[in-house]
Amino acid sequence: MATVPPYQQTVIGRVGLLGATAGILIGLIEAAGMRLTDLPILKPHVPVSFWFFAPLLTSISFGLLGLVAGFLSTLPKSRFWGMALVASVAGMAGGYLAMLLRFSQAGVGWYLVLRNFLSPPLIFALAFGWTLAALWATRKDDSRLGILENAPLRIWARVVWGAMATLAVVVGVCHLPNPLNLSTAHATARRPQSPNIVLIVWD
Repeated sequence: MATVPPYQQTVIGRVGLLGATAGILIGLIEAAGMRLTDLPILKPHVPVSFWFFAPLLTSISFGLLGLVAGFLSTLPKSRFWGMALVASVAGMAGGYLAMLLRFSQAGVGWYLVLRNFLSPPLIFALAFGWTLAALWATRKDDSRLGILENAPLRIWARVVWGAMATLAVVVGVCHLPNPLNLSTAHATARRPQSPNIVLIVWD
């Protein structure tokens, strides 16, 4: 059975962490955009648990995307092509964020003006180009990660996994049934003989 070389595992892991980190940040921005710009402001339609659900979902999605991109980046012989695949994760994250902001239903004035300039292809190109340039400028021999090569892998992984685990626990707690509602429903169910009366008044 073929095994993945240690360096290849490192590349895949770092790019996966890059995607998960971008997902957490995007999820927090998405939750902030939905909560803080929702109308009416006093009673937003988005629940509080969205602060935790959005970053959890996007971190998982972009983390898996990063793993795939990291694996593909180790296959080609060209370092530039491998860096382009890694930079595509950042580009997709930027394009996804721009799409969220562009199609949001928020009605704040400054937001409506800013939304006209947030084109997903444009933001994708900017994030992709900046990341690719940073990777290429900090490249090393036989490395496709550039500046990501110096990131402390263990600390980075613990922070990301800890954040995702915390988000998952909080989302689960937020969706637990409310004991007060359960007690009210139980008390109502204990009185099946109570009359169900509808009073109609016609003036």
